[in-house]
Amino acid sequence: MSHRERSLGFVPLAIVFCLCAIGFLAWSPKPNEPEKKRIILEHADLLNYDANYSPDIKRLVGNVKFRHGIAVMKCDSAYLNERANSFEGFGRIHIQEDTVNIYAKHIDYDGFLRLARLRHEVSLDNGHATLYTDSLDYDRNVGLAYYFNGGTIVDSVNTLSSGYGQYDVRTEEAEFQEAVSLENENFVMETENLHYSTKSHIATMLGPTTIVSDSGRIVTTRGVYDTQKDVGILLNGSTVHSRGRSMTGDSIYYDSKQKWGEVFGSMHLIDTTHRADLYGQYGYFDEKREYAFAAERARAVDYSRADTLHVGADTLEMISYKDRQWPAIPRPQKSEEYYAWFASEELTKSTQPSDSQLPVQPGVSPEAVSRQDTVDRYIIRAYRNVRAWRRDAQAVADSLEYSSADSLIGLFGRPVLWSEENQLSADTIHVYLSDSTLEAAVARSGVIGMQQIDTMMYNQLSSQKLNIFFQDSTARFMEALDSVESIFYFAKEGTKQYYAMNRMKSDRMFASFANDSLQKVKWVPSWGKVYPIKLTDPALRRLPGFGWKGDDRPSGPDDIFRSKEGKRYRPPSLRDLSRFRGADAALLAYRQLELKLLQRDSLSSLQGDIPPSAPLEGEAERREDLAIGSSSSTQTKRQTDNPTVFYPLRSSMNREEEERQDQNANKDPQWLYFKVSTDLANPGLSTINPSIGIPKRKNWKSE
Repeated sequence: MSHRERSLGFVPLAIVFCLCAIGFLAWSPKPNEPEKKRIILEHADLLNYDANYSPDIKRLVGNVKFRHGIAVMKCDSAYLNERANSFEGFGRIHIQEDTVNIYAKHIDYDGFLRLARLRHEVSLDNGHATLYTDSLDYDRNVGLAYYFNGGTIVDSVNTLSSGYGQYDVRTEEAEFQEAVSLENENFVMETENLHYSTKSHIATMLGPTTIVSDSGRIVTTRGVYDTQKDVGILLNGSTVHSRGRSMTGDSIYYDSKQKWGEVFGSMHLIDTTHRADLYGQYGYFDEKREYAFAAERARAVDYSRADTLHVGADTLEMISYKDRQWPAIPRPQKSEEYYAWFASEELTKSTQPSDSQLPVQPGVSPEAVSRQDTVDRYIIRAYRNVRAWRRDAQAVADSLEYSSADSLIGLFGRPVLWSEENQLSADTIHVYLSDSTLEAAVARSGVIGMQQIDTMMYNQLSSQKLNIFFQDSTARFMEALDSVESIFYFAKEGTKQYYAMNRMKSDRMFASFANDSLQKVKWVPSWGKVYPIKLTDPALRRLPGFGWKGDDRPSGPDDIFRSKEGKRYRPPSLRDLSRFRGADAALLAYRQLELKLLQRDSLSSLQGDIPPSAPLEGEAERREDLAIGSSSSTQTKRQTDNPTVFYPLRSSMNREEEERQDQNANKDPQWLYFKVSTDLANPGLSTINPSIGIPKRKNWKSE
């Protein structure tokens, strides 16, 4: 080693300070160069300088400390380039700037650009979150840190990782791309593009996203999710899967903690447990109760049996009721037993049997009355403008209730039921199913039945009570009671040439059918006569209340909705849908079921004569608070008489009230989330800070 080289070896610390002072004087800034751009060396244990080898580079060793503006940067050793105003540091790197602390094993810092490139075991902590990565670039001009070879951010609620990420330490907002994962104790979220605030713990999904928890799974392409409260707004046709059900809709508000959600637009619920689907423009579902509510062209499809049932209405409910003993609903006596009774010698030769001889009530076995049903019950309820279709039967009604466990369909509000060429109308009709076929129909009050046998001729029957029994969905036996009137036509045997009409009145009438044609009939007692066809006039051929409503009959599954004449259906707006309150409908539904359990009588439930339920405490006031859509006395009476309930609607309001509601809605976090999610397309109107942007990516490994 030469003398010059020996003289430039490690020197005492006093000489280091002298050299530093000389270097700083030689590197004095230009008059127009801001002082804040200078990197100031505050301390180093040793300094090594070789002007011939690298005139602009000083090597610093031991407890190196720099200051650049308000940032303090420390490392074990460094190369300082005073001309380029930069340094490269090694060892235990620590940058402290305000509340931000960054740690790494290597740093390349540019003082002019105020940009730090940190590598190996990098961590950034701002007091609310910590970022971990192996390669991080930190732009001090805007307080932006970003990684590009994988990284993780951990806060008090979540752990987020991705291939690329950026974090604004000032706004505490982050953006993640490429294999993004958000994990906490409740769920795991996976997506390709995510915005997240470590302050509010709200995540905004901007791409295909899956959220998986112990109770279910969410699939969406866009939305906002409050990870701390575990609630979110899911947009663009999202789906929530849970406990054998899946709910899809244009927009879904979902509370994962309370296990309920609301759907706005194109709602579709698939219930694989009960084998049923529910559709509507508005929907509400409660996972704990397994309850669902649909409104606006609501449609239910039950495919639990061989013959699928389609129901359309203004609103629909699907109610599950388990873990509770439920009185078994007795069923009418089998048609074969009734037919044997009707064909017995005692009945055929009797002029007027006693009450004990007649099947005034369908037979009920003692076991059916006392047995308690503990299976998972599933009920469909439909309200207003109900239209139902099955292959073997169709109906229109004001409201409908279908119980899968009882295989029972209840029709209310002057329903009309069709089967083959037969039409039946009454105040209430109960239809009993056996497997996939019709078993019986029980009609009460104002019963009018008719069978079309020709374009101008109809067999007709009116009474107050009617029981019909089927075999293979074809009527085999009929029993009419109280104020019975009938018209039947007689044809020549083996032909459809009708020659006479029988018009009778009686207290009771029994009839049997074969091949959908009248076989036997008996009136007890009877008044009337037989008229030759040629001597009958139109008035004589019609019973009071006659009306063939074939035009109203649903022709198929696609005919359960009919738009008003001359008007094309348009989906409702969000404002229109917001008037529905599914949660209140659920409370009413289960309250009504509890009342039925307390007050149901086996025989009266069979007849459909369920007594009015006494309201629970505060029920009357609650019903007044929930607008039913009509305040007329007729509507109120129909609601009282009907064993089902109508859906609740918010009371109508004028324009000023709607505007006040909108102003108040801005304070509601639910609607705030909704606005956040829908304003992303218009940053100027956004309620959150604009995106912090994505810096141009660089492959630092090649440098």
